[in-house]
Amino acid sequence: MIAAGKLERKITIERRLQADAEDKPAFVDGFVCRAQVKPIKASERLSEGPIAECDLEFVIRYSSEVRNLSPKDQIKYAGVDGVMRFYDIAEVTEIGFHEELSIKAKLRDRVNG
Repeated sequence: MIAAGKLERKITIERRLQADAEDKPAFVDGFVCRAQVKPIKASERLSEGPIAECDLEFVIRYSSEVRNLSPKDQIKYAGVDGVMRFYDIAEVTEIGFHEELSIKAKLRDRVNG
């Protein structure tokens, strides 16, 4: 299990609301937690698939609130500069059995939704 001291950043996992096909997706705050935030390695960026475009990896402790986390959801995170940004989830991987989740995400270029 990840050491508590490594969970140094606060993130908000936002859940996607059902929307009509013509509407922009809407999100609602779902769960606030602590995370370890790491940049995606260059070797992973050179790979094919959704990980190639990702900017950050968020590692969080597993809990019932995040057991069904998916690429439909997003992460709200203020980096070290304090500016709030939104990240589209590309991949969620369970580490161990109900211990941690690795979330790879891409910075969204729009403000919200």
